[in-house]
Order: sequence, then C-alpha cells, then structure tokens
Amino acid sequence: MSQHAEGAASARPKRDVELGIFLVGLVGLMVELLHTRMLTNRVANLGLLTQNLQWFILLGLSFVISVYLQTVRGHNAVETGLILTPATIGILAASMLAERMAKRRAQAAVIRGGFLLTAVGIFLLLLFVDSTSNLFTFVPGLLAVGIGVGAMLTASVNVVQSSFGEADQGEISGLSRSVSNLGSSVGVALAGSVIVSPIVTGNQGYSLALVVLIVVALIGVVASWLGPRGMREAAVQAGGTAAGAAQAASRKPDLRRAG
Repeated sequence: MSQHAEGAASARPKRDVELGIFLVGLVGLMVELLHTRMLTNRVANLGLLTQNLQWFILLGLSFVISVYLQTVRGHNAVETGLILTPATIGILAASMLAERMAKRRAQAAVIRGGFLLTAVGIFLLLLFVDSTSNLFTFVPGLLAVGIGVGAMLTASVNVVQSSFGEADQGEISGLSRSVSNLGSSVGVALAGSVIVSPIVTGNQGYSLALVVLIVVALIGVVASWLGPRGMREAAVQAGGTAAGAAQAASRKPDLRRAG
C-alpha cells in the first residue's frame, strides 16, 4: 500500500510537468494562429470575458441541476430534461427579443441586466428548492436564468464582433468560440466538482455549487460595468460615421440629372 502511494506521489511531478508543457504549447499555438491585435482591444476583451462567464454559468448550472435531480431526487434523464425546459424557454424568448433590446438599450446595459437577472434566478433556486420541494419551485429560477443568459449572449457576441473590421471576422469568431468553450468546460468542472465533493452531502453540495455560480454572475456584473464607456464610444463612433456617410451621400449631386 505504501509502495503504491509512493509511486503515485513520484509520478505526480512528472504529470505536472507534462501538463505545463502542454499548456505552454497550446498558448504558443494560439499566438501563431492569431494576430496579437485580437488581444489588444479592451472592449472586445471585456466582451470575451463576459462570454466566458456566461457559458461558465449556463453549462455549470445545467450540470449542477441535472446531477442534483438525478442523484438526490431520483429523477431519470428524460424527467430531468423536462424540468430544465423553463430555462430553454427563457433563452429562446430572450433571443427573439434581443434585436429590440439592442435598439433601445446599450449593449453593456443588456449584458449587465442579464447577469443581474441570472444571479437572481440562481438565488431563487437556492432559496426555494430542496430535496422535498415541489417541482414547480424550479420554474421561477430557471426561467429567470434562461431570460438573463439569452439576453446577454447575443449582446456579448455583438460587442466582440463589432469591435473588429470585416477582415478580422474569421479570427475573432474563432477566438470567441474558443473562449466560450473554455467557459463551458471550466464551469462544468468547477461547479461539478463542488456538487460531487465527498465532503458535502445532500443539499450542501447543491447549495455550495449555486453560491459559486452566483459569485461568477456578480463578477460578470462588475466586468460589464467596466465596459460601458468604451462600448458607448464605439457605438457613437459607428453611428457618427454612418450618419456622416449618409449626410455626404445626400449632399452629393446627381450627375445623371445634371447631365
């Protein structure tokens, strides 16, 4: 037994070195594939951060609720999917209204409101749901989370994509997708490790995982709060350029008519 433990302990530094080499190589590959200007735009970086946090919350919460429903409350996979339906409905409804919200509100305000609503939804799940509560207690929280996430996902993508010209859209799209996938992976890993931790039982793991997700949502609020000025300036600049072009076009003489 002791020999096995010693072997595992001696193998751990080797694994850590291999992991470090892999991560360094991965970062080097990203630098080779991307122009450095992709990482120097402050507004886009804030948008990427909010995207990462949004997918962290969305996938982390989905995993936590699914594990809780199946391991603590004894539901099967189909029943779990049906219980999560309010979140899907909220995401679809908010996505359909995203264009209208973008016309009435600044993108940063939509993102900030989405994070706040998501934090409220997770708090409702923490407040009303336990091992004996009615299934309908899941509805308000999941619906609020769905609406919040659906609203800010579209806004974050708009912020990131509009920060670069047409020539850079391919690179920024790939970077955006990579950042989102990273958030999904870390969200599932972190929130999942909390709920299945051997040091917590029953509702404790569920509650602690939701607290972690609330903290992440509040970090998203702070991140979106840092971005409004830059986002507004970008929007005003784009609007001014468009207005100037339209005004110039209206003043341009009609050469066909003059001839």
